[in-house]
Amino acid sequence: MLQNRKKIRSVSAILAMQGSGKTALMQYLLMCNPKSCIIFDPTGSLEPFKNRVFIDYETQSVSKIINKIGRKNLYTKKIDIVIQRCDDVESVLKLIYNNLENICIVIDEIDLCYTATLPNYTYLYKICNFGRHKCLDLIGVARRPANMPRALTSQSNYLYLGNSNNEPLDLKYIKSFVDSKTFNKYQALQKYHFLRYDTQKHFSECFKLPKLALKMLNIQ
Repeated sequence: MLQNRKKIRSVSAILAMQGSGKTALMQYLLMCNPKSCIIFDPTGSLEPFKNRVFIDYETQSVSKIINKIGRKNLYTKKIDIVIQRCDDVESVLKLIYNNLENICIVIDEIDLCYTATLPNYTYLYKICNFGRHKCLDLIGVARRPANMPRALTSQSNYLYLGNSNNEPLDLKYIKSFVDSKTFNKYQALQKYHFLRYDTQKHFSECFKLPKLALKMLNIQ
């Protein structure tokens, strides 16, 4: 079964305004992903959850983080490692890229860590473009579409679009991905409703986060 899962790799971008439910969606996607996850949580917004271990980067070295993750755990059971207050995301991504495979990497509020244009020497760029060889899933979360790294959206299998705003650069960026019908759906979205856009098939569908997921995440 592990061999079958190694053949699958997914890259997603979640783009939604504050209060729209993007963090809830991100956690729901993690619940559905059978892989172990390494989650960068720069704002400290995530709460304790089943099989979730929190690490404060300021008090633990990179070498201790890799020992905490542990290759054995990654292959025997699902575990989510939450790294809070990490000022050097690149050093951890380097560690992941060089030592691990078949896991899911999540960067919440990614624009706090990276600009829209990524130099090709960064490890986020390498994971976006070459992570498929190690089956590294990647989920980037941002409030503004214009701030999402282009290297991530260019490789995304899916775009998850939440509540829109009227910022011209954001609207222009979304229009560059989707057709007019999909764009109209995007502008009409309500809280906890998302538009899931398949970038390969150019197909979109609207959905609301399941009540069970919201309940499990203690969201009313």
